[in-house]
Amino acid sequence: MKIQNANLKSQNDNSKFKIGIPREYFGEGLDAGVKKVIEGAIDSIKKEGNEIIEISLPNAQYALEVYYIIMFVEVASNLARYDGIKYGRSAKNAKNLMEVYLKSRAEENNIRKLRFKRGLY
Repeated sequence: MKIQNANLKSQNDNSKFKIGIPREYFGEGLDAGVKKVIEGAIDSIKKEGNEIIEISLPNAQYALEVYYIIMFVEVASNLARYDGIKYGRSAKNAKNLMEVYLKSRAEENNIRKLRFKRGLY
């Protein structure tokens, strides 16, 4: 697989970059082909005069768990705006604003539940 040169510098800029590579990402389970491609990219970055340093991200092992916690909160906050006024379907036959909110949310609630369930294993 050939990778195009990313060229980190603009043509008028002579500044160099210091780039950290987390050692935890090169552990068990990394495919040999992926590792080879990454090492090739690191070599080309070094050839441009940039400095590569090894860093540690000791909490990287928790990234997936944290993602799932944040993702569900984000989904809940995004779906909360489907109130039938600006976003979402507006309830028909509502007599006042309170009924619009209540009926719209009741109708949309089924869609929310489905979207939420699809994200679960």
